[in-house]
Amino acid sequence: MTEKILSPADARLLDLLQTDIPLTETPWAWLGEKTALPPAEVLRRVSRFRAEGLIRRLGGIFDSRRLGYRGTLCAFRVPAERVPAAAAVINSYTGVTHNYIRRHEYNIWCTLLAPGEAELARLTEEMRARVGGDKWLNLPVRRYFKVRVNFPLGTESVARTAGPAEDDGEEDACFTGERENAAAVAAGQTEFTREDKRLTAALQEALPLTERPYATLAAGLSRREEDVLAVLRLWREQGILKRVAAVLRHQLVGYSANALAVWRIRPQETEAAGRRLAARPEVTHCYERAVPSDWPYNMYTMLHAHSEEECRALALDLAELAGTEQYELLFSEAELKKSSMRYFLE
Repeated sequence: MTEKILSPADARLLDLLQTDIPLTETPWAWLGEKTALPPAEVLRRVSRFRAEGLIRRLGGIFDSRRLGYRGTLCAFRVPAERVPAAAAVINSYTGVTHNYIRRHEYNIWCTLLAPGEAELARLTEEMRARVGGDKWLNLPVRRYFKVRVNFPLGTESVARTAGPAEDDGEEDACFTGERENAAAVAAGQTEFTREDKRLTAALQEALPLTERPYATLAAGLSRREEDVLAVLRLWREQGILKRVAAVLRHQLVGYSANALAVWRIRPQETEAAGRRLAARPEVTHCYERAVPSDWPYNMYTMLHAHSEEECRALALDLAELAGTEQYELLFSEAELKKSSMRYFLE
């Protein structure tokens, strides 16, 4: 492990980039005001962050459900000698954005998104048959409490490590309980024109690193900057576009340990427990998921810390918040696939 030193200005800028890049003609100027840097210097530093690998992706983060997509989390128990073949099968699916080996009896875990419930069910069953293995889990979401990948960089010295990182589900931003989930269901899927789909595809690829990035984006689509910004602002108001932001390779900025914590919580207590867990900044994801007959856990949280010991200590603290002693920590041992969902490839 080597040390990566961030200046206070770099740390502040990375914090802001993770939170939101404004939908204005000159977003670098706004960021410059917040960091006391000239807009050209902001752009230079953002370009450097991306070249150094600190920024994994810089672009639009969409609510996949509002785009008509549905997702699930799958886990497989696969003998060690068959893991490479199973990983190749799983990774061949475009809708698989994250795939990891975890330290558990169920050793392969992946996320899968598909355009609609029927296609998700078809692909899930097809993938299960192709992967094989003697046991598997299909764990669709019942309720979102929080999905917000943001890593505070409030110190000047952060660790650089080659360890795996996880932020599956980054396409959604933040939901906290029944009101937001009910609103999302009521809103349903939005109808998108061909031009809407082209704009979505362009923004999810990468925000151009130019003086007027939205103008550059619009030019590539043969549209006007003001029209593109008007659409994006409307989508933001409607919750279709959660934010335009940077997604960090957080293992490069000190968050080298992460674990999926699975919790067994009494059904009547899931709402309160989910809210308490989601309120903790160390928790980037918090879901209630379906409970298969041979798997007792119904709450899932992603924990990020600087070491496994820190993760374990955090889990003990969270167990008290959740009101349960029945949980497991599934640490990642290898990253088999990690990408952002690419919508409307058709």
